[in-house]
Amino acid sequence: MTEQYELAPLTNFVWDGTRFELPRIGAIQRLDLPIHLEKFKKILSEVEIQRLSACPFWLVFRPSAESNLQPAAILFVFQFLLWLVVPTRTQIEFRFISTDGADPTLANRAFRILDQFHWLEKIVQERVSTGHLEEIRRYTDNLLWIVTSSERLLNSLQLTYSGITSLMWQARFICFSATMEGLLTYSSEPGIAKRLAGSFACLVDRDPERRLRLYHEFRRLYDIRSDIAHGRANHLKQPEKNIEELIAYENLVRLLWKSILAEPTTARELEKPDKHRRTFIHSLTEGFRPPES
Repeated sequence: MTEQYELAPLTNFVWDGTRFELPRIGAIQRLDLPIHLEKFKKILSEVEIQRLSACPFWLVFRPSAESNLQPAAILFVFQFLLWLVVPTRTQIEFRFISTDGADPTLANRAFRILDQFHWLEKIVQERVSTGHLEEIRRYTDNLLWIVTSSERLLNSLQLTYSGITSLMWQARFICFSATMEGLLTYSSEPGIAKRLAGSFACLVDRDPERRLRLYHEFRRLYDIRSDIAHGRANHLKQPEKNIEELIAYENLVRLLWKSILAEPTTARELEKPDKHRRTFIHSLTEGFRPPES
């Protein structure tokens, strides 16, 4: 059987290495050979051909018959983990298929990827380190479990994706709020803001003082979500301030996902129905006493 290679150019990806293996995803590979993509003029513009031909790093992988992961899912997992660990300007705008080897010049087919991750300029980092890639590798197995085997957490992952790909700051804020609710909710009783804040603080940190600070920060940002959702956002008229608040909220979402992906037990406990999730979260919040207000 002919082996099929999937190749995705990582535009704006800056790293000092040459090759890095990500098990079950593929390899980030520096391609120093000339890349000729003129055969794809019906799909690519001249500017795109020039840009991709000069792109040094590509994600290369071979779809497995034993895996139920589609190529699009593999590309999503990689981009999500990159967003989680080190926000950069990296984009995956195309994927190429080759049956003649791991060389884009030999590719037989090309596909344009429409949905793009939108990075917030104020937190963009210019370079990726090998340490960042090693951290990505540590989270990979648990994220792939969510993508292939979960339902509840997968829904929250999809909401995060909707936030990352949104150009509207309010829509992004609401998607991140829905992510938090989907990951931490275990009851429909009143007091959701306080309950979510306590669950968040105790899941991501064990130090009492840091927990309290995280609790207050969550409550403050969740109040902005409430203003947006309930038609009270007319006072949010300072663009720079709004982006700063969005960055703060996005950082909390990152912190939560990292805490979930760092430990396989956490993801599996949160996947369970509310009754079991309540027991798990209560085991984390035991002894934590947030303010009454």
